Amino acid sequence: MLLTLFVIVILLLGIYNGARRGFVLQVIYAVGYAASYYIANRFYMPFSKYTEMFIPFPSASETTNLVFYNANQTLRIDTTFYRGISFVLLLLAGIIVTRLLGYLLKDISFLPILSQANSLIGAVIGLVINYVGVFVLLTLLSLVPVDAIQKQFVDSQIAYKIVTDTPYLSDSLSQLWWLS
Repeated sequence: MLLTLFVIVILLLGIYNGARRGFVLQVIYAVGYAASYYIANRFYMPFSKYTEMFIPFPSASETTNLVFYNANQTLRIDTTFYRGISFVLLLLAGIIVTRLLGYLLKDISFLPILSQANSLIGAVIGLVINYVGVFVLLTLLSLVPVDAIQKQFVDSQIAYKIVTDTPYLSDSLSQLWWLS
């Protein structure tokens, strides 16, 4: 229930912020976030060797049941977790740079465009941006072999569906972190 509430609040915030910022600024953010995603995708692997030294990972035991992964995958879950953490850290660095650029370019977002269309399109883009962010975080959380976290995925149909049924992203991110 708590995870469902968290997801809904984050998605609603995306709609609100997108409507408030408007189409132009949201497009700037979307392009920056897409570039950040691309950079994280390209460089997470070498970076993951360093994250192992600084971030602890709770080890999985024989009694740990992971909602999305089988026993064979559980054996390599720590490597996948560090790849995911590296991906997210690089993505966050890119997001910070994008936010700074967006702040510098915020005056451009108030170009005279039809106000309602500007807000509506901005809201849709904001929703999509936050959805992708929620997807990445939930996928990373699904790798943590802690029963309380895994139970949240069992209890939250929304979180479960986001991780398993997001078009394109569910397969690509899973393949990226597991098979690389």
